[in-house]
Amino acid sequence: MDWTPAERSLHWALPMALLGPHKWQGQVAGGGDPFEAGWAQERENALNENDFTGQLLWVKQDLEAHASAKMKTMLLHHDPWKHGGSGSMFEHMPVIPGFLPWGGKGAGRLSLIKLARENNVALVLSGHDHSDAYGSVEWKSGSGEVKFVNTTSTQFQDGDPQNRWEYPGYRFIHVKDGVVENCYYLLARDESGDLLQYSWPFYAGTNVGGPNNLEALVDQAIDTVWNPRPGSAESVDCTITNRLTGFEITPGGGWSGDIESAFMEFPMPYLDRGYYYTVINGTFAEVFDDDTGDHRTYGVTTDISHALDEDTPAIKTITVSKSATPDTEVPTCTSFQINGGAATTSKAHVTLTNDAVDLGGSGLQDMKIWNDGESEDSAQWQRYKVSSNWELRQQIGVRTVNVRFRDGAMPGNVSDRYSATITMVGSEPSIAAVTPGAACVGDRVVIEGAGFGDSQTEEDRVLFNGIAADIVSWGDTRITCTVPYGVCTGTVRIFTDAGSVSSEFHVMPLVDKIVSDYACNTGPVHIDNLEGTGFFTGGNSPAVKLTNGPVDIHAMNGDVFSPQSITCDFDITGATVGYYSVVVQNEDGFSAMLEGGLTVDCPPPILTGITPDSGINTGSVNIIELAGDNFRDGMQVWLTRGAHEIEAIDVVVVSPTRVACTFDITGATAGKWKVRVRNKDGKEATLSKRFTF
Repeated sequence: MDWTPAERSLHWALPMALLGPHKWQGQVAGGGDPFEAGWAQERENALNENDFTGQLLWVKQDLEAHASAKMKTMLLHHDPWKHGGSGSMFEHMPVIPGFLPWGGKGAGRLSLIKLARENNVALVLSGHDHSDAYGSVEWKSGSGEVKFVNTTSTQFQDGDPQNRWEYPGYRFIHVKDGVVENCYYLLARDESGDLLQYSWPFYAGTNVGGPNNLEALVDQAIDTVWNPRPGSAESVDCTITNRLTGFEITPGGGWSGDIESAFMEFPMPYLDRGYYYTVINGTFAEVFDDDTGDHRTYGVTTDISHALDEDTPAIKTITVSKSATPDTEVPTCTSFQINGGAATTSKAHVTLTNDAVDLGGSGLQDMKIWNDGESEDSAQWQRYKVSSNWELRQQIGVRTVNVRFRDGAMPGNVSDRYSATITMVGSEPSIAAVTPGAACVGDRVVIEGAGFGDSQTEEDRVLFNGIAADIVSWGDTRITCTVPYGVCTGTVRIFTDAGSVSSEFHVMPLVDKIVSDYACNTGPVHIDNLEGTGFFTGGNSPAVKLTNGPVDIHAMNGDVFSPQSITCDFDITGATVGYYSVVVQNEDGFSAMLEGGLTVDCPPPILTGITPDSGINTGSVNIIELAGDNFRDGMQVWLTRGAHEIEAIDVVVVSPTRVACTFDITGATAGKWKVRVRNKDGKEATLSKRFTF
């Protein structure tokens, strides 16, 4: 979050009526553009992405990291384009029309548009103001466009329910092969007469492109009726009524009112003796048993056409029911192959295929797969597939993969074990040198050796203490990578298709900040979070100390929560006032320092009373006890009233909690006077109207 605390804090936009944050409209800070309405290519070109930080930098890096994705989508609360590039959702919101603008003019709007255009983002979805809107702008490459789609609310809007053009609805995005085919229900006029791409309505009878009486919207546009309610019955119907009409998206193709892959769940009682459930007018897409084994839930999908008109809905009944006969036959398989029966492979990532069948009627439901060197008990049942991606054991030589199949009967019939083999060829990796042998998180490291492979495959990776490193370059004898966040001293391990190899590696600590960074020298201070990277979590904990040069204060009760966080205590009782650096040293000797991280100070004085608390203004009065705390030698004391003040003489700091002094109050104005004290460091305390003349 790049918003300041002031922008996030709540305030009364309308006194005692409307509470909200100071920044309400859109904003993505971090080196982006200050708000200005509209869009122009020249203004976009003037933005320097090298200035991006925070959220904008994250957006840029994430989009670039997924450059090869088939389709890219951004989900934003505020639409940076609406309307026509104006950016109205980032502008001030009029709490009262024409008056009291509020919460807008946020930064980063054009920066978001620029990043979307440069990275071929297909779709930007938003919904802040609960109104339908659509706009588009061409990609920088010219090969497509960014579609900006804002949706209406999923609930009834505030205000007068009569004659409302906004209605409860949602967006249904049709995507094919990475291309957005359609994102609106109907194209109709809005209140101003302009064409608008409207959202799908929740309720039947919604007047799309016209005023609505929201109180009259009762029946759902898509409704379901169960008979009986699922849970205990062994035969259940679900009747779906679709009242959506829509429009024909492509000639001879689907309509926006069609429901594709409608999903419903049927929790059915568990059967026995080999019986199973069948489905009519649908397809079993998911199947799972509850923890008690009392029920099996079937996820069923089906397609439902659009309504012919408002009075002629499309109706479809899906039935899940117990089979007429049991299934007692085990599944069989005549062909189980790795990479289509290939004899060798140089890559651990392979494709498994099978021709398993279940002739008993319940159908293939699950399969479990395991490698040589693994126990069958470690394998998990998963949904059956004819073809599966798989990772071989990463070791050269003959590799074996095993599989069993299970059908949908209750209990399931389990097949024999089937096995396939393939020979992994290649060279096991070896490490000759890691340079440097010690580095900080984020530093680049070069690993030299042999057998890494000419290019990185799906299985090739570098792990520091089990955490994957970002790869800068990969070659057969040289890998360049970055020390990942979250690691500490341990091992760096290279995994290739043909095996793995590891080497010792030291992560040097860094100290970024200390919480709290200010304390008074009256006792121990607890450090909630000493934040950094590379703190050693194994063996002996890092040694932590404060130092101002001549004096070291060693930490007590240290606890390393993670390689990024340490908690501890420092006893700074009586410590010299000033700035102390924080030093963290790992067991391997590598250390880091946060210069001047902790400020040690004296606490301000505290005044609680004065004895005596009155005197006669004909001479001096001896104060036998000025009570409080944190009094220090050299302290000054005054009586004050308005612009008049009387400084005490013969001030003696008896103890940190008691001071004696004398005031010459001859001729002083009668009345109540304040008592003020000041230590040598300038810190003061005051007692109001506590001494009377």
